[in-house]
Amino acid sequence: MKNKKILITGSTGFVGRGLVNELIKKKNVILYLILNKKKLRFKSKNIKLINCSLKNKKILKKKLALVDINYVIHCAWVGVDANNRNSNKQKQNLKIINNIFEALENKKLNCFIGIGSQAEYGRKKKVIYETSKLNPNSNYGKIKVRVHNKIKKYCKLKKIRFVWLRIFTGYGPGSSNKWLIPYTITNILSNKNIIKFTSGKQIYNFIYISDITIAIIKSLFNININGEYNLAFKISYKIKTVINLIFSILKTKSIPNFGKIEYRSDQSMNFFPSISKLKKDFKWEPKIGIKQGLKKNIMYLKKF
Repeated sequence: MKNKKILITGSTGFVGRGLVNELIKKKNVILYLILNKKKLRFKSKNIKLINCSLKNKKILKKKLALVDINYVIHCAWVGVDANNRNSNKQKQNLKIINNIFEALENKKLNCFIGIGSQAEYGRKKKVIYETSKLNPNSNYGKIKVRVHNKIKKYCKLKKIRFVWLRIFTGYGPGSSNKWLIPYTITNILSNKNIIKFTSGKQIYNFIYISDITIAIIKSLFNININGEYNLAFKISYKIKTVINLIFSILKTKSIPNFGKIEYRSDQSMNFFPSISKLKKDFKWEPKIGIKQGLKKNIMYLKKF
């Protein structure tokens, strides 16, 4: 079997780092990681470092001209944290994807996988299908949609298999401490007496990082997987329920103080994603339930 030569962007981010850690266990895989730093975080003979910035079109094009690539997994994103969701930084992602396209000129790609988001759908009250209208209410979601459209058009023109995974609320090792679950866990572990939250009435869908990486890898190796997919767990939960579960697992004396943080102006309140298409095409569904995932996340954060 020939080696799969995979270009991965965003390999130091939450999804990218988890993905690389799993892919280096595979045989017949060579990973090309674009990093704007000299220090390589991963140790594997199957990893090749491309030291440059995705924002520098000239150098990126020069570097990629020297390597043979069959697959692209685009995880990189500028402005993931909540305080940057409506920032002008989001526009940098359009420049980045255009730079990638130019740098991939003359490459014979088999598949291009992009990482999407629940934010593309905007506010929804009903079950969300992949065919549901995209109506993002943040710059982050709007730019995700535009990048999705660009990659889909590029793949259609080049006759490349296209996969776009709309991840709902990811959590687990490597996620930012500014995000709800690690924010809650780290504050409890720091013995903070009272921890502030919104009222917690939002209903979100939480998916553990190992399930996210499994889905990406399945997309990579299964030629029958095409198009857009909701990447989510089968059950959605009220945020207040998830927070209370964390407090219960940790048996803490800390107190959750609900209603002390205002909702963001672009706050989405309900996410009920359908994963019927995912289950049908992948012949699989995410396995890690919320209680198991929280326990794993807590064990990881206790090491630090």
